[in-house]
Amino acid sequence: MSKKYSEKIWTIKVNSDSNSTNTIKLYDGKAVLGEYIQIRRNYFDDLIKEIKTNKKYSVGKSLKKVTSPGGEDWTENPLILLMAHNKEKDVPIWLLIKRENNLNGYLLAIGPNVFCDYLAKEQERIEEIRKFLEYMVIYSQKWIISAIIPSFLE
Repeated sequence: MSKKYSEKIWTIKVNSDSNSTNTIKLYDGKAVLGEYIQIRRNYFDDLIKEIKTNKKYSVGKSLKKVTSPGGEDWTENPLILLMAHNKEKDVPIWLLIKRENNLNGYLLAIGPNVFCDYLAKEQERIEEIRKFLEYMVIYSQKWIISAIIPSFLE
């Protein structure tokens, strides 16, 4: 992981298909972008609609444990881990998002390392993230996306 953000790491444990647990480490969104960017409710509405109609999306209840950079357990929060891969540009993007009571959300963490290195070169990092979020919905045929939610949800 990049040394620049190595002190601000979110640790995520995900159950795999083989019943083992994989650990994913993501960089804190504020450390990478300078703020936790807000994601509006209409984005989630569009994302849910796309998930229901597009076979390129998969949803799994395998988010087992989420720990913040400060060591707090965030597992019981309404979280979504989007793990996306752009088929044309071969770019992996991992985004940990927390939904709020008003149905907006905040981008908490970003990964993997290769995507953070890409963002570090961009002048407008926040706009770049927003562009990728929109592209995942608008141009969904160019992506393979997994939405991973907490395993305690019914």
